[in-house]
Amino acid sequence: MNEDVIKAGVARDADYVGRLFRDLQAGDAAGISWIISLCMTPYLSIVLHEARRKPQAVSPAVFDGFSAEAKEVCARARHSLKLFEDTQRHIEGQLLLVTLYQVLLSLKILKEDSRYPLSPSSNAALETILNKDAAGVITDGAVREFRNTLMHYNLLSGADTAKVDLEQPVFGLVPQYFPSYDFGELSELVDISVRETAYSLNDWATGV
Repeated sequence: MNEDVIKAGVARDADYVGRLFRDLQAGDAAGISWIISLCMTPYLSIVLHEARRKPQAVSPAVFDGFSAEAKEVCARARHSLKLFEDTQRHIEGQLLLVTLYQVLLSLKILKEDSRYPLSPSSNAALETILNKDAAGVITDGAVREFRNTLMHYNLLSGADTAKVDLEQPVFGLVPQYFPSYDFGELSELVDISVRETAYSLNDWATGV
């Protein structure tokens, strides 16, 4: 089952990347295509990096033209998704969830890092963001395995393979990691949290 999930995950991300580049080449996107490409680079990098590590899903010959420099760029660019988290050590909805998870976790790490004391107003702003119900659900410790599957394709040990359905969004994994939500409800929760977080970050920025 893990092999099937890997193959399906790579295929779905490849399909998304193909559709993205198709849309970027459309006439009405010409003026902003470079901005979108810049924003999407970390995600495209992790798709390429992880796909190269899954020879059972993608023939290594596909990457014969991949230079050593390109490999290094992809390996490094994908780390920008981790933001502050990195110092501590495929599909549109999936990319959005991964982004939100990383932003919220990074803000949490920033708030708790005693090396970088924040002003009372900044601490209050971060508490406003992190104390939201939606933020708590998204950053729950059990969600990390779900995030790792989205980013690296592999099913982790906590997944119940008997409940995996390759025809369902995110392979039917949502109820396993978010017992109170189905895929639609989780998507709505993510949208709410994105709006709340963006609003609070803008409010914080104007108050600094």
